[in-house]
Amino acid sequence: MKKEERRSRILLRLKQSEAPISGSQLAREFGVSRQVIVSDIKTLKQNYPIESLNSGYFCTNRQVSRLIHVSHDNEEMEKELNCIVDCGCSMVDVKILHPVYGWMSAGLTIVSRKDVLRFLEKVQKEKVAPLTALTQGDHFHTVYGDSEQDLDDLCAALDGLGLLVKS
Repeated sequence: MKKEERRSRILLRLKQSEAPISGSQLAREFGVSRQVIVSDIKTLKQNYPIESLNSGYFCTNRQVSRLIHVSHDNEEMEKELNCIVDCGCSMVDVKILHPVYGWMSAGLTIVSRKDVLRFLEKVQKEKVAPLTALTQGDHFHTVYGDSEQDLDDLCAALDGLGLLVKS
């Protein structure tokens, strides 16, 4: 298989997947090394919204992204996440600016209310504090939407809930 065909198939595979796919898994599927996949993804990222997360690669199928700054306590997490997906947007990470360690981030793929529920259930089951506990709820998300208007609408909705931090 030529590299152009492999890259097209990788892109299709990422677009069809609801969860991130690891580089090792893609390498096995396409019969190449993981380094070849890394190179293919780097090339694809020039034209497509592909995120590299700890859990693998994810294609958002969206056109625009924005880093939003929010703050809330743990009880408002579900409200925040549902607001993001209800506005037709998706979220790929959470980032904090820790006063000692600097920027810290974790990949999250939240594109539906079902994803929100799974995430909240996992947090509860594992009895772990969210990353935002290190910054008293202050954090950032990379969100994707189909248009700048979608992202503007999301920010307005988060502001209406009192969760958006205005810069």
